[in-house]
Amino acid sequence: MRHERLVKGICFCDERQLCVSLSDDCKLMVQMTNENECLYSIKYHNKENSINMDLRFIVNSAHVSRDTYFREYSFGYANYCFPTMMVSGTVTVDGEEMQVEGVGSHDRLFSSDALSGNHGNAFFWSHFSLRLSPTCALSVYRRGGESVLMEEETIAFLSEGEQTLCFMNSDIEVAFDNSWMSFATFISYPSVCLVNIRAADLSCSFNPSFNGQEFVTSFDAGFGMLMGSVKGTGMWRGEHIAVKGFGEYKCPIPYNNVEGLLRTVSKVTKKTLCELYPLDADAAWITANVTGQYTLPRGTPPEKVCETLFKPVRCLIERNGKAWRSLVLALCCNMLSSQHFDCTRYIAMTELLHLGSLVIDDIQDNSTVRRRGPCVHVEVGVPAAINAGTACYFMGPQLARIHELNAEKSSRIYQLYFDVLRTGHAGQGLDLHGVDYLMPEAVRTGNSIPLKEALQAIHMYKTGAAAGGVCRIACTLCDANDEVTLALERFGTRLGLAFQIVDDALDLCNSAAKGKDFAEDIKSGKITYPVAIAMGHLGSEQRERLWILLHTEVKDDNTLKCIIDLLSHTNAVAKCFEESRLLVKDAWDSVSPHLSESFPKALMRVFCDYLTERTY
Repeated sequence: MRHERLVKGICFCDERQLCVSLSDDCKLMVQMTNENECLYSIKYHNKENSINMDLRFIVNSAHVSRDTYFREYSFGYANYCFPTMMVSGTVTVDGEEMQVEGVGSHDRLFSSDALSGNHGNAFFWSHFSLRLSPTCALSVYRRGGESVLMEEETIAFLSEGEQTLCFMNSDIEVAFDNSWMSFATFISYPSVCLVNIRAADLSCSFNPSFNGQEFVTSFDAGFGMLMGSVKGTGMWRGEHIAVKGFGEYKCPIPYNNVEGLLRTVSKVTKKTLCELYPLDADAAWITANVTGQYTLPRGTPPEKVCETLFKPVRCLIERNGKAWRSLVLALCCNMLSSQHFDCTRYIAMTELLHLGSLVIDDIQDNSTVRRRGPCVHVEVGVPAAINAGTACYFMGPQLARIHELNAEKSSRIYQLYFDVLRTGHAGQGLDLHGVDYLMPEAVRTGNSIPLKEALQAIHMYKTGAAAGGVCRIACTLCDANDEVTLALERFGTRLGLAFQIVDDALDLCNSAAKGKDFAEDIKSGKITYPVAIAMGHLGSEQRERLWILLHTEVKDDNTLKCIIDLLSHTNAVAKCFEESRLLVKDAWDSVSPHLSESFPKALMRVFCDYLTERTY
């Protein structure tokens, strides 16, 4: 279950006792019972998921604190932990009340107001409270920092009955394996932990009981938190044991701006696509995902299928694209879902559709450079590129396993996918035809509205429809209602249109990071959005001159400079950015009221701002 929700009321803390209220949804109170036991009571209400909890935690073990050992670099933070607590109470889900009892843990970290600066954010940590037996608990803390002044430190407390043993640093081996990445924040966390304490004859490995236990409300500047139940196995004193308990990871956020976020998403997309589009698939994989029921027992070497179908596209995959479509898909799903939504397999559909269109588009435009390298058809030839590019369209839904969804969802998504494909091909046809037929009238009258409308249609069909389709697919996957679906789809189409208008403008911005030739469209004589804007602001003679220059067969540096000077005279590039900003703002203002406040929503809002300010 996702934790983050906007607290709409005022948080209240009673100074006379430890009592914290987060509006009416969550209340924590600590008091002493008649038996002189320390009782923590928690009342929690989640209206969205129809969940109510009324739980009582009773301390049944001595507290442990790492402060004594970590004080040198504590930065004023204080900590204590009760490794095990007896828990009882009720949990109500969808009106059905259940009596529960079990084992819990309590860990508290707090600091003074004076330390709200950067010091406390200089280190990361992991903490585990593990139950080894009914009478034995293990608490492990590991801390380190990015600063060379702070070495990694580890401490463990093994509590058995009234006795507590402490182990430090070299006494303990802690290792992490694999990782799980949140599609709500794009932060990676360890998914397997191994602990070995030789002096205690103890070793164990454990992992989260389930994924999606990220605690988004606990963001510390530059770090994310994963808190939740863990389980595993181990050996203790020569006996096999089952391990269960609670774990906490504080891990660094791998980005500090939207460009960094996109680089992170791009790496995830590359890793996912390389796994889904293999170069070493075996015959069984080829049968299951490519040739299906028509597979012949001989004559289909798997390595040749990979070489001809996948390898040409892998060169683009491995160069990393912007991956903003995958970002939009992941954020939409996690804005809409009450649970963490793993979008891994659906990335195949959004990205392979895009990759296929890039391969074909480059052939049709006679382009030579894509993503800072040669186009696919330059490397493998036009026939092989056409085949590999068009195959992407059909491989996407297959690798996304759309057929494994229920009949209604799979039918909707297939329909959406083919709607996007048809619309995209219509847009590409119009783009190949060009809008030159509208230029004579624009030159004569200075009315560039028909020109702009034609370009908007092309951009909407080629890019806007795909982005809107991604948003609508997310709505289908997450069971959004019709009102939300229409609003989010409209948002996506406007986002795609704005992206393409900015892309037209960036063709005139000399940036090596773009991975394309400077002024590639202008050199080919293509009418783009900046040209359409300029035609509405230039004088009659200037309009005619611009049209003649664009039609020049071979454009030398002087011709190119004259064209760009005419466009600059009207601030055409700046007007493109301004128009895209208004498009995105209008789209966001329309969809925002339909979406609950969440971290994915905040990321989407920041991405919208970036989209119209980007430089590549």
